[in-house]
Amino acid sequence: MTLKNKIFLDALKRENHQEKIPVWLLRQAGRYLPEYMKIRSQYSDFFQMIKKPEICKELTLQPLHRFPLDAAITFTDILTIPDAMGVPVEFISGKGPVFADSICKNEELRLNSDGALKKLEYVFEATSLIKASIDVPLIGFAGSPWTLFVYLYYGESPKDHDELNNYLKLKSHNTHSYLEQLTETTKDYVHAQIEAGADCIQIFDSWAGLLSQKDLPNYWKLQKLKI
Repeated sequence: MTLKNKIFLDALKRENHQEKIPVWLLRQAGRYLPEYMKIRSQYSDFFQMIKKPEICKELTLQPLHRFPLDAAITFTDILTIPDAMGVPVEFISGKGPVFADSICKNEELRLNSDGALKKLEYVFEATSLIKASIDVPLIGFAGSPWTLFVYLYYGESPKDHDELNNYLKLKSHNTHSYLEQLTETTKDYVHAQIEAGADCIQIFDSWAGLLSQKDLPNYWKLQKLKI
């Protein structure tokens, strides 16, 4: 489908000469839209829902039906990668994502990248379906390796930051190993989204703020996401 405008893509390249300047509005997975809530009520588990490409397409299109937006973002989640690498995650009401295992409880936790991309086919299929149905740019996305590592360490949203900092100091080799595995899978993941039709990729680094100013030089060493 031909794009009706490229304002968003031009802005990313700093080539936007239109009067409009794109802004980002976080819509919290559409949870405030009644049409979203109607679909969500049919699934007990969030991941069960997002693994259905047709449903993801419909949820992505819902905001476009309401507003004249200049871009769409694929309806999925940043935690698809840990799930595909052998650490299942469940979204529990009032608590958020909870992993079946975690590094802080199991220092022998292993990630399995073999076949991970195949397990993520539902995201790529959804991307293709969405791209064929819209006339604005499509944003694909992934969580940063650091943010995914933080979730894997705690097995849920982080709380005691001192515990994580101690692990980083005492188990730096393990940290690098986890980050390298996550980085390689993330690179393949975003490339596959682009091949499926995503016009650009956004990297969400939700937990970068856990690092102090003095940690930032090490942060750039840890995070080597060169797409």
